[in-house]
Amino acid sequence: MTSHSRDADGDEKKSRDRLARFRLEGKRIVEPVVVGGLKHALAGAHPVLAAAAEVRDAKSDGGLNIEAMEISPDQQRLLIGFRSPLQGKLAIIASVDNPAAIFNEGASPRIAAALETLDLGGNGIRGMAFVPALGGYLIIGGPAARQQVHFELWFWSGAPGAPARRVAVDGLAGFEHAEGLSPATIDGKQMVIFVSDDGNRANGRCAHYLLLDTAQLRITP
Repeated sequence: MTSHSRDADGDEKKSRDRLARFRLEGKRIVEPVVVGGLKHALAGAHPVLAAAAEVRDAKSDGGLNIEAMEISPDQQRLLIGFRSPLQGKLAIIASVDNPAAIFNEGASPRIAAALETLDLGGNGIRGMAFVPALGGYLIIGGPAARQQVHFELWFWSGAPGAPARRVAVDGLAGFEHAEGLSPATIDGKQMVIFVSDDGNRANGRCAHYLLLDTAQLRITP
């Protein structure tokens, strides 16, 4: 999924409003399908997202900016996490309730009537993944606007109305610039891989990653 946000000049571009599905076979991409229409569906379903879609500066003024996506464990819902806008001081998750039909039948996205809102300490969502070993979602919280702060990690059960709970790792102060995560089984251990958006091509600096055992994650009650 692309960010569906406006570009740096505040303009809308169709190339930034895309949802793709494909399968990997070895190193080959198989049966790719690319669809549009998600931003229109989101704006039509929820006024807070419609207003955000009109904001020209997506990274400073609360414009619509998607930075997280995950399929539900039953494969029936596509959850979309927003860096911005916030609803008050709460992060927003929208649900697409017909993901298979979008790709298989060319159906328009059907957006759930209710938005999920999470208190991430005033931050938006920068990454989200369902982790089977934890029975819920890990969510990276980070600033909705341009700010240099440590990102934080949260756990959400996925149940409607359930609160987000802070996650700490001994010896790790924060998750600065972490913007992606994924569960993985490595040598029989349940792990989580975090990737950070902190590389610099001009300076030849690679982005960083972090590999944690799920046993290292301390979820607050």
